[in-house]
Amino acid sequence: MGVSEFERVADILRQLQVKPPNVFGAKAHGFRLNPPLAEDAIEDFERQHSIRLPSDFREFISKIGDGGAGPFYGIFPLGVVDEGFGFRNWHEPDGL
Repeated sequence: MGVSEFERVADILRQLQVKPPNVFGAKAHGFRLNPPLAEDAIEDFERQHSIRLPSDFREFISKIGDGGAGPFYGIFPLGVVDEGFGFRNWHEPDGL
């Protein structure tokens, strides 16, 4: 069986950790992802917000990583938003 897209992304991130390019925000995340989420945590989030996450996204956050490396300062973990100089949990009334 061939290498999945997710495995390719993980491999590229490992290479970038070894030899990071000088790009905006990279020092903040160091091309590292947060640990993956347990399936029950994802299901709790979906149940709490009455949604079903796209299957590719669910697979990524459960097998590869829940936020971290990404454009600019990185990708937020599931259910977290930027509060200017830190993160906080997202709430329905936020309107995001």
